[in-house]
Amino acid sequence: MKPGTLAIKQGESTDHLATTHVGRGGYWTEAGVIRWLANTNWNLFTYDNDEGQWSFHGTTTADTFNGYIIYVYTDKEAAGYIYNIWIDGNWKRQGHLPYLENHVDQANEVWSDTLLYTDDTNRADHKEPFLYIGDTAVWWDTNIETNWRGSDPVRETHYIDGSAWRFQTWVQN
Repeated sequence: MKPGTLAIKQGESTDHLATTHVGRGGYWTEAGVIRWLANTNWNLFTYDNDEGQWSFHGTTTADTFNGYIIYVYTDKEAAGYIYNIWIDGNWKRQGHLPYLENHVDQANEVWSDTLLYTDDTNRADHKEPFLYIGDTAVWWDTNIETNWRGSDPVRETHYIDGSAWRFQTWVQN
């Protein structure tokens, strides 16, 4: 994923992130990039809403693709199933999820105290040549639906680009 602009501005968008996350039943973990008014860098982060909250792992740029992988293992401890988060070839976080079968999602999230949002000039871009269903890699092909949809203020589209699946999100008023 590359985060794109993740635009923020005083009086408009205060916090903005692009993420991939795994979980269900109110328990999740995620990895991605966040910007906020007090720190305008593109900050690499991991988050666990149950164990450890936010951790920061350096910075990136609007146009840099980084690899984010969340592995959930079949090993179960008293706290739940073990997961590890990998960002660009380095293990960054380990924790537990209560469920082995989880939902996977990519998101563009934006907050504003004024209900005014800052337009992105560069989209967040997720790309992947395949998806995993269980232990099986499923390749995307030309029969994947391509569409555009909007839910103010976040817009999104997904499509096939050569051999990769592309999911792009951005903020546009």
